[in-house]
Amino acid sequence: MEVAARSWHRLRTAPPLFIDGVMAVALAVASGIELRLYGAGLNAAPGFDTRTPVILLLTLPLAVRRRHPLICAALQLAGSALIRAQPPYTAIFALLLGVYSLCVYGPIPWLSLAWVLVGAASLQAFLPGVRMQVPPSVELLLAGLVAWLGGQATRQRQDQVRMIHERAQRLERERDLAAQVAVGEERTRIARDLHDVVAHSVSLIVVQAGAARMVRGQPPRAVAALRQVEASGRQALEELRQLVGLLGSGQESDPGPQPGLAQLEKLAARVRSAGLPVELRVTGPRRELPPGLDLTAYRIVQEALTNTLKHAPGASAEVHVDFRDGELGIEVIDTGGRSQPLNAPSAGHGLIGMRERVAVYHGQLETGPRAEGGFAVRARLPLKPA
Repeated sequence: MEVAARSWHRLRTAPPLFIDGVMAVALAVASGIELRLYGAGLNAAPGFDTRTPVILLLTLPLAVRRRHPLICAALQLAGSALIRAQPPYTAIFALLLGVYSLCVYGPIPWLSLAWVLVGAASLQAFLPGVRMQVPPSVELLLAGLVAWLGGQATRQRQDQVRMIHERAQRLERERDLAAQVAVGEERTRIARDLHDVVAHSVSLIVVQAGAARMVRGQPPRAVAALRQVEASGRQALEELRQLVGLLGSGQESDPGPQPGLAQLEKLAARVRSAGLPVELRVTGPRRELPPGLDLTAYRIVQEALTNTLKHAPGASAEVHVDFRDGELGIEVIDTGGRSQPLNAPSAGHGLIGMRERVAVYHGQLETGPRAEGGFAVRARLPLKPA
């Protein structure tokens, strides 16, 4: 059963020229066998027997019946004009198949009907000596009309299928266009919300931090903290402007140089100034990474340290970046907080974002609490051989 199914699948997916060629040769061989077995009993008109060339002209042109239906019809019409004796019934079937093919694949379906009328007239003119209950011309006319009607029905069905397919493609294009418009509108809405809400709040924080820093009598540590808040706020505003410009325009733009592992020292310094002791270790032979992979590694460390700041105040953290053979290992662990977490709202998208970034580069990410306390983030990113 499986062999038959595979054979049927191969036959359905075979090129039409191959299928029609095999069919044409098979009909020619069958007609030759029929002529050899029953040729003496077939009605014939006096004179030279032209049934062999007639068989070849009626059957072999079917090999191009779909690609060149007019050539097939012309050759079959020439074969019907040479009929001087009753041809084998297999050849007559090939003739009717040619009529059907001309109706289905020809430029004008009415050409096949004209072909039937001309063929019937040629039989009436060139085959007068055959004595049969039904004249061959009438047989061809009746059978040709049936073949033409079948071809008309098939052609109309194909036209309907083509129209349905074109309509489906048009609807799909309209759906994609509507989706693009919806995405553009959503980008504009997000950009407007970011500008109206986030940018205003961050700007207010920067202004208030700068004003508080100018108050006399502040402890040095408070002044340093306010200066760090002001600097971080200004950096956030700059990144926010770039993001708003990208979302609002709906076009690709250059967001400027992206951070990478080379900026880990600066990141660690900012985190230390925010009150989180960080130990940074980089082992293995350092190598240049692709920009996207470099950014992904930086964001993983940044997000892990940010989560420690928010959820484990009073903890210390350790960042270990290991350049291995064919792999980049990243480990960020903390000792766990000694006080209540900061009352900072969290959307819970940090770990999801890390997993999505790691998945892009077919890496692995492990996150979870440690047995000795604290939290660990471990990522492995494949590297191409140097």
